[in-house]
Amino acid sequence: MIKDEIKILIAEKRARIGVIGLGYVGLPLIVEFALKDFSTIGFEVDEKKTDDINAGKSHIVDVSSENVRKCLDGGKFHATTDFSELNKCDVIIICVPTPLRKTKDPDMSYILAAGEEIKKYARRGQLIILESTTYPGTTDEVLQPMIEEAGLKLDEDFLLAFSPERVDPGNPQFQTHNITKVVGGVGKDSTEIAAFLYSHIVDNVHAVSSARVAEACKLWENTFRAINIGMANEMAKVCNALGIDAWEVVRAAATKPFGFMAFYPGPGIGGHCLLGKETAVVRNEKGERVENLADLFEKESAKNRVRKFEVYGSDVIYKPDLQTLSIDMKTNERTWKPVEYLFRRQTDASTVTITTSDNRRITVTDLHPMLVADASGNLQQVFAKDVQAGMRLPIHVSSDAETNFANPKIDLLSYLPKEKYKKIRVRIQNDIWKTHREILKETLGAENTWEFIRQNYLPLEKFIAIENKLNISRENLRLFTGRGTSATSFPVVVEITPNVARLIGYYLAEGCASLEKENWRIRVTFNRDEEEFTNDVVSILENELAVKCSVSNNSPDYVTQIRVASTLFGFFLTEVLQCGKGSTEMAIPDVLIGASTAHRQELLKGLLRGDGDVYVKVGKQTYAKNGKTYTSHNATAEIGYFTSSPKLMQQVIFLLQDLGFTPTFKRTKPHLQMKGREQLLRMKDWLGAKGTKLQNYFENSRKIVLGRTFKKLGDLITVPVKSIEIALTKNPIEVFSIEVEDNHTFATS
Repeated sequence: MIKDEIKILIAEKRARIGVIGLGYVGLPLIVEFALKDFSTIGFEVDEKKTDDINAGKSHIVDVSSENVRKCLDGGKFHATTDFSELNKCDVIIICVPTPLRKTKDPDMSYILAAGEEIKKYARRGQLIILESTTYPGTTDEVLQPMIEEAGLKLDEDFLLAFSPERVDPGNPQFQTHNITKVVGGVGKDSTEIAAFLYSHIVDNVHAVSSARVAEACKLWENTFRAINIGMANEMAKVCNALGIDAWEVVRAAATKPFGFMAFYPGPGIGGHCLLGKETAVVRNEKGERVENLADLFEKESAKNRVRKFEVYGSDVIYKPDLQTLSIDMKTNERTWKPVEYLFRRQTDASTVTITTSDNRRITVTDLHPMLVADASGNLQQVFAKDVQAGMRLPIHVSSDAETNFANPKIDLLSYLPKEKYKKIRVRIQNDIWKTHREILKETLGAENTWEFIRQNYLPLEKFIAIENKLNISRENLRLFTGRGTSATSFPVVVEITPNVARLIGYYLAEGCASLEKENWRIRVTFNRDEEEFTNDVVSILENELAVKCSVSNNSPDYVTQIRVASTLFGFFLTEVLQCGKGSTEMAIPDVLIGASTAHRQELLKGLLRGDGDVYVKVGKQTYAKNGKTYTSHNATAEIGYFTSSPKLMQQVIFLLQDLGFTPTFKRTKPHLQMKGREQLLRMKDWLGAKGTKLQNYFENSRKIVLGRTFKKLGDLITVPVKSIEIALTKNPIEVFSIEVEDNHTFATS
C-alpha cells in the first residue's frame, strides 16, 4: 500500500522533503526537517531569495543564518527556482501566502500556481500537504482534482492532507518544534502518514477526522483573534475619549483567573502616531539599524506584501520580521521586543511638538502616549497634549561595558550582480592556480587551463561555475579588475576590523564617491595640516584591505586628497554597505550599528576626526552683578559634530547614547555637542591632534560642575521638557506607528 511505502521512507529518514514557499512559514519548517536529518529542497520563485539562502543568509528573524549554513554544509538542504525538482520529493508541503484581496476574500492564486507545478511533476509515492491559510474545502475540492489530472489516484498513488501553519514570527517562546500541529487528511491514510511525518519535528501532533476540520480550525483561530482585537479596539476608543489608559484596563482585567483572555488594541484605533520623519531603532537577522518611520514602512511593505492589509483606514503590516528597541516600564531596563504591527494612516488630529532642554524635538499626534518619569524614576503614560514643561522624558542611554567582539565578515560575491562578472578575475592568496590544474583541466578543458595557469587567474564566471569542486575558502581569494598599471584588487570576503570601521567613519565624514566611465572613484579629503589622518587612511587601505591609492595636494584649497580608483571598493562602500555617495546622503552601514563597542568607537573616531570640532575656553572671566564687577576662573570645553545628512545624525546620536554618552543639540542646525569633564575624558584620545586642545581644559578645570539637563532617576537618564507647541492640522497628514507586544513602548528620535 502507498501509505506503507511512504511511512517506511519517513521512518528511515530516506524521504526527501520539498517545501514550496520559503517565507516566515516555509523556511523555519524546512530547516527543522533538515536539522532532524531529512534531505530537503526549498522551492521559491524569487531568485534573489534562493541565492541568499544558498549563500547561508537567512531573511527570517526566527531562523538563524548559522542554522541555514549548518543545513547547507551538511548537504541536507538547498533552495531552487527549478520546480522540476519536485519530482525528486517524496513529501511536498505548500507554504505559500493567501493575502486578502480588497474584497476581503483570500487570494488563491499562489495555491493554484503551486498546484499547477506539482501537477506537472507529480509521480506515484508522494505525500502532499497544504499549510496555507484558506477556506474549508480547498484541499479536497481544489488540490485533489488538480493532482488527479496527472493520472494519479488518491490513496493508491498519492496522499493529501492539510495542516494549518501556526507561526508567531519573532516569538522565541513558541517555535516550530513546540507548537502543536493540527493535521487532517483527505482520507484516513493521509491523516495517519501526515501526522507521522510531523511527529518527527514537533513535540505534539493533534490528528483530526478530515482536511476540512483542519481548515476550519485555522479559520476559527483567526476569526477568534480578529473579533477580540476588534472589540479591544472599540473599547480603546471609549477609553481614549474618557482619558483612560486602555492598556492599564486590559492588564487589570487580565488578573481575573477565569472567563477572560487578554486582547490588546491593534492598529487603527487612532491617537498613537508620529510623523514619518521620526526615527526608530530596529533589528532583524541582518543586524540593527536606525530608520525614519516613513522609510521603514516602505521597505517593510516591499518585503511583506502578503502580511499587508487595510483596517479602519490604516495600512497595516502584521508581524514583520523585526524587533525594536523598547523599555520595560516595570524595571526601566531597555529590551528588544518583536514588532506586532507597523501602520500608516491619514489623520487630521492636532500635532504636538515637544522640545527638551537639550534641544531634542519630536512631533506626534495629540493622543500619542508619552512616557514621563516621576521623581522616583517610575514611568507613567501621559497623552502628548497633556505633557507640560518641566516633565522629564526618558532617553535611551546604555552603559554596557562589552569588550569581546567578532569582526563582521561580508562576502562580496553574495551582493555582486551576475552582469558584473565578465570583467572580474579571481586569484588565490598565497597559492597559485597551477596547484589545482587537474580540476581545471577536467572542468574547463586543457587549452583554457593552460592560459589561466600562465596568467594565474580565473575569470569570475568560470570560478563560480566550478567553485563547488574546488576546496578553496572564499576568504583566501581576491578579485581583480583592470589591466597593467591600472589593475586593482579587492578581497572576496571583507573582514570589518575596528580599523576598517574607522576608515568607514573617515569616508562618511570627508569622502565622496563618483562614477567615471562606469568605474567608481573614491576620494577622501583632509586639511593639509591633518597629516595624521591622511596617513591613517592610507595605512588602513594598504595594510588592512591591500587596496592601492594615490595622495595629492591641492595648493589653492590647502587640502590633501586620497584617491582610490577601484570599481570593487566603490561597489563595496556604495552598494553593499550603502554608505552613500555624498555628504547629504551618508549613512552608517547596518552591520556597524549593532557591532561591538570597539568597532563603534573606532567608527565614531573617524567621524569626529573628519567632521568633529573642539572648543576650549580657559582664563579669567569678568562679569557684573548688583552693580559690582567680579572676576572668576573659567574653564569650559566641548566636542562638536556636524553633518548635513539627517539619517547619519540620527545614527550618530544613537551610537553615542548606546555607548553611554549624553549629547546636547544646537537649536537651529544639525550640530551636537559633548560637554562635561567625564564625557570629554572618555573622548580625548578619539580626535587625534584635534583633541590636544582639551588638555588645557583638563589642567585648568578646578571643579566638576554637575549639569542640570540630564538627571539619573533609577536606571534611567531623563531630560526635562522645555516647550510644547500644539498645532491644528488643516489638511490630513500621514502618520505612522509601531505596535510592540507586552510593554507597548519603542524608542524614537
